[in-house]
Amino acid sequence: METITMYQRDCTIISKHSISSPDGLYDTIEFTLCTINMPLSRVHTQRVSIKKEGIHSKWVSDTKAKGILYAQQHKQELHALMLNIRETMGVDSVDAGQAVVDLFMRIPSIGMVKAGFIAQMCGFNVACLDRHNVRMLGMSETALRVSKTIKPELRLKKIRKYIELCQVSGAKHWWDTWCNFVAEKGGMNASLPTGDAVSAYHVTAIMEI
Repeated sequence: METITMYQRDCTIISKHSISSPDGLYDTIEFTLCTINMPLSRVHTQRVSIKKEGIHSKWVSDTKAKGILYAQQHKQELHALMLNIRETMGVDSVDAGQAVVDLFMRIPSIGMVKAGFIAQMCGFNVACLDRHNVRMLGMSETALRVSKTIKPELRLKKIRKYIELCQVSGAKHWWDTWCNFVAEKGGMNASLPTGDAVSAYHVTAIMEI
């Protein structure tokens, strides 16, 4: 009997939520914004605070506020365009990954890697290759950064290379690997002692607010 992976169990639930409605996609975007420069274990607390206090929450920096406001104002458009990519290109091709990451990079504070994270949680064969993944791959931490002033054709070329890199191992591999890494590292995420706990926490922090 085939074992169900963390990705199959949890990311599948999240992707269904993300594609179900503009509000579902917004949950995933806000969650992603809350992960920026913060331990994963604090994301749920941030989202509860944002629900009560909006961008005036103590957890929300000026840059994150711009991302939150943009996502709130454009969630219908982002959702419709994401669904169109799914329907016309599927979720597994490099072209689909390139298009959806480029879409989510419209959101202020969301760079290529975090856009890949949102795309992964919408069911696309993309991943969030953060600095830990980059180090494991023997790459420079600056290799996956995309300047806001980069020419459009170079931007798309860099996104495409990123998608190709993600798809060498695939979304499932990177989700499960990262969840296990976070658990093993401990530290400020010590309350999430196993990969299973880390993975399940994503569901809680996105859907149970």
